[in-house]
Amino acid sequence: MKKLILSLLIITAVLFSSTAAFSKDSEQETNLRIVSINLSCDMQNISARGSRMVDLLLSYSPDSIGTQENGLVYNGQWPEIFRKGLADYSRVGIGDTDDLTKNCLMANYIYYDHTKYDLVDWGSVYLPSLRRLREISWDTNARTVTWAILRNRHTGFTYAHFNTHISFESDEDNRFQMSIVAKMVSQLADIGYPVFASGDYNSSEGSESYRIMMSEPGIGDPKHLADRSESKGTFRGWNYRNLEGGSPIDFIFVSKDMIHVNEYSVIDTYVDGVALSDHCGVFIDVTAGPVPDAYGGPATGLDLSGMVISEVSRRSYVYEFSFTQPENIGNIFRYSIRLSDSRGSTVDSRTVCSYLLDGSCTTERMCTFTGLDPGTGYTVSITGVSIDGKQSQPMEFSFRTREE
Repeated sequence: MKKLILSLLIITAVLFSSTAAFSKDSEQETNLRIVSINLSCDMQNISARGSRMVDLLLSYSPDSIGTQENGLVYNGQWPEIFRKGLADYSRVGIGDTDDLTKNCLMANYIYYDHTKYDLVDWGSVYLPSLRRLREISWDTNARTVTWAILRNRHTGFTYAHFNTHISFESDEDNRFQMSIVAKMVSQLADIGYPVFASGDYNSSEGSESYRIMMSEPGIGDPKHLADRSESKGTFRGWNYRNLEGGSPIDFIFVSKDMIHVNEYSVIDTYVDGVALSDHCGVFIDVTAGPVPDAYGGPATGLDLSGMVISEVSRRSYVYEFSFTQPENIGNIFRYSIRLSDSRGSTVDSRTVCSYLLDGSCTTERMCTFTGLDPGTGYTVSITGVSIDGKQSQPMEFSFRTREE
């Protein structure tokens, strides 16, 4: 397994002037309300907690919600409770559909208000463990970070929401996973998108993991940025009392240069005398500035001139090629791969994620083709695609399959 490269190439901020510090006096302001909550997969009071949790979350009128411990193990009820209770919200994530995470505790979902937002793109990435790889357990390697790009269907305003739940048993894993999430968040912020990174980070303020996130340029903690804020812990095991002055382990990190934080608060509400989780939630209310020029401007940065393509090789009847991405891929999120025959007809097509949001931090990508005719010429076309649908000029190369 290739060693993950922790230091991703930072996208130069001069590509988009929208990364300048945000002024609250900007025109075309957008108000956003974001919530993060570890639901607790524990069976404790699940029937009582479920409906009350839905009502509490809706009282904040969130644009999007990051949830943790939303899996099927033990109770299996949270996804169904939210499906019924959050009727105006859709979700993204792989918790109960992916073979690796459907039987674990650490499923994460992002819920978004589909009456206001269209889902532009999303993905879920496994966060590796340095101690054991892809092993199902309490501290499982099935931990993920999920991301969603959401566009307001009325105004076109677009933002990114990350959501994660990282390791708590190993400080080494906690730091390692935090570094991956931090780079993913930072790179998207560098492009010019307002970014929110919710989650149960299992690390407190002042910890080395916290410093890893805060050391990323442009990333901030809204607790220390808000006009109205409070200092409380977020975890006391079903006891919401005596949280004052404590350090949270649940956060919503933000791209501080693109927003103004109006309010930060810890959701420590008992509902009808019932504690709704062993974690308190986190809520932020922010104002974002105008839509960055990057959304509507030219396809700056979608340049494949630095791409290196390997020779096509054959293993049995499988043909494969790999390509190394340019050092500066701009805002390319995906590559569109098209295989055509000598008549120009499409034989195969697929998309390949760039390293910006795949978590692996490696620049090499591989594609395989099967079922090709012997002794036949084919052309491969690779096109870079931005999150806004802008496309690069395609890079093409041809090869011929072997005669049988």
